[in-house]
Parts: sequence; C-alpha cells; structure tokens
Amino acid sequence: MSLYKSLIAVAVSTSLSLGGCASTSAFGGSSADPDPRLANDDFNVESSSYITACATGAAITGIGCVLLVDSNQRAACIAAAAAGCAVFMGGNALLDKLRSDYHSKEQQLDALLANMQSNNQKAIDMAAAAQAVYADDQKRMAKLQRDIKNHTAQKQELQQTIAQYDANIELLQDNLEVHLKSLDSYKTARNGIVNGQYLTKAEKQRLKECDQEIAELQQAVDDLRQSLEGYINARNVLAIGLEQQPDVA
Repeated sequence: MSLYKSLIAVAVSTSLSLGGCASTSAFGGSSADPDPRLANDDFNVESSSYITACATGAAITGIGCVLLVDSNQRAACIAAAAAGCAVFMGGNALLDKLRSDYHSKEQQLDALLANMQSNNQKAIDMAAAAQAVYADDQKRMAKLQRDIKNHTAQKQELQQTIAQYDANIELLQDNLEVHLKSLDSYKTARNGIVNGQYLTKAEKQRLKECDQEIAELQQAVDDLRQSLEGYINARNVLAIGLEQQPDVA
C-alpha cells in the first residue's frame, strides 16, 4: 500500500474511533455533563478522544506532506507530523523517535523542549480551571453539608450534585491520565538523551529549559490531582449523607 493510501486509511479509521468513543462513560451512564469550564476544547485532553485526535491530525498532516516535491522536506514533514503523538506511546517510543529524527543531543533536546512547550500549556490551563471550579463548588458543598446536618437537604438536589461531581471526576481522571503519561514519557526521553554523558554549554542550557518544563508539568499534574481528589471526597460525603437520611424530602 502506498504511503498516501496508508495515511488516508489511518485518518479514516481514527475518525471512526473518535466517533465510537464519544458516548462511552467510565462511570456507567451518569446523565450529567461536566462543568463547561472544564470541558473547554482549548485544554481538555480526555484520553478517550485526545490521543486518537492526535493520530488523526498527524495522518492528515502527513497526507499534505506527501504532496511536497522535495523528498528531504517530505520526509522531515512526515516525521514532524508523527512526533507529537509519539509521547502517548511511552518514553522509549518518544526517545526512539527523537533519536531517529535528530542526530545531535542539542537537536534532540530542542525537539523535546518544543514538544513539551506545545503540550504543557493544556495541563497548566486545565489545572487552573479545575482549581477555580472546585473552589466555587466548595461553597455549594458547604451549604449542602449544612442542609444534610439539619435534615433540610433536597434529595433531588443531592442526586444532581453527585451526578455533576461524577461527570467532573471522569473528565479530570481522563485528563490526569493523559498528562501523567506525557510526564513519564518526557522524563524517560530526557534521561535517555542525556544518559550521564558530557554536555556542551548549549546542551546544558537546553537541558535546563527541558527540566523547567518538566517541573511545570509536574506541578500542573499535582494541582490537577488535588482537585480530583477533592471532588472524589466531596462526592463520597454527599453520597453517604444521602444514604443516611432516608427522610430527606
């Protein structure tokens, strides 16, 4: 099969996968939608769609690449189209990709840095949104806890809030899964490139910048996990309160 046909096939099959994943739910059918501030397409990277979307984008970009006349440009274009998705295949796959596309450590670190810079902002923005939404929901949560304690909570409101929290939890878990995988891949690739060897001044500077990006992604992951755990705890408190108050109207 020609490269052109192969890329077409990948794009079509991946698009079908995207459609098939859209209705699945790890929480078994909660009818609530996540808070729209979390579902922002600018930074929401749910694993059910983001990884396959990346593959689709790479395939479509690759189709454009084969139209280039210059063979060297064509090869470089196709390599770049796939590089962004290699991170989801694990650190060794990303490292192999960087080594095959770039020969010097400085070039490899440059490419790794560019990859991190293009993806990390999504994690940072999602973590910030999650913290803001959770802070708002804590006020609502405090009121519901008072209502539960005073036996004045409305059963329907508790159920709707639990469903909303379930939807938020599912979305945050998906995003955390993607960013944890990225973080692990970046660390593995970084260590593989350096590998305890002598680095030039320029390479040390690139390494410093890479380490800064890794630290920022780690912080975003930690913040995202904190919000997720907060929602899980809040959801469980409401569920227990609901079960223990059969007289809630």
